[in-house]
Amino acid sequence: MRIAKLNDPHIPYEDNRAMEVAFNFVEETEPEIIVLDEWFDCYALSKFSKDPKRRLGLQGELDRTQKWLWRLRNRFPKTQIKMVESNHDRRLKKYLNSQAPELSYLRCLDFAHLLGLDGLGIPYLPHFTYRKILFKHGDLVKKDSCATAKAEFLKEGMSGASGHTHRGGVFYKRLRGGNYSWTECGCLCRLDPDYIDGTADWIQGVGLFTFEDGSDLYDPKFFSFNKYKVLWGSKTIGE
Repeated sequence: MRIAKLNDPHIPYEDNRAMEVAFNFVEETEPEIIVLDEWFDCYALSKFSKDPKRRLGLQGELDRTQKWLWRLRNRFPKTQIKMVESNHDRRLKKYLNSQAPELSYLRCLDFAHLLGLDGLGIPYLPHFTYRKILFKHGDLVKKDSCATAKAEFLKEGMSGASGHTHRGGVFYKRLRGGNYSWTECGCLCRLDPDYIDGTADWIQGVGLFTFEDGSDLYDPKFFSFNKYKVLWGSKTIGE
């Protein structure tokens, strides 16, 4: 039993090549469940100063995100796909609550409805737990790889996986109650954001979690992309 986590493409600022590697990796590893988070950037409603050249418009962002979701669903029609809530998703709700509260509870403006998730068979969840492993987007950011993973573990008190930081790695902890881990699952967005001066300390890649049937044994892994390639056993997976 495997679960793959594909997070932070920030569409429309996704890296097309990284997305293709991620799709090919999923095809090769055949997970039963795919967990998505922060696929939609919602840049138009960001509270930060916006570059007019980057504005695609909210409808354009939604349309582009839907196209990627349909590509994923069409390629993996029998795989369970779940989307967990992220801070960028909440930009829409926050905007409506502050600027148009009368409209904030219209079902037609619900985030999952706007993305057409029902038609894709993708539930939209605050988080997802499988065999005591918590899958979430995350809301903490520390400086270095695995530092946020440690902070998320200390906050949640259980094993899990998150995105949000765009960094990758696995933090391990052994306590009297057993072995624990928390995985940071990288990102699938471009690595050249205009708001960072210098090199963004981000890593493209995906998380993969393997569970032994009939037990609590699991193996958490983060697979980083190097020049749009990733190693799976003796095989090299690329675009």
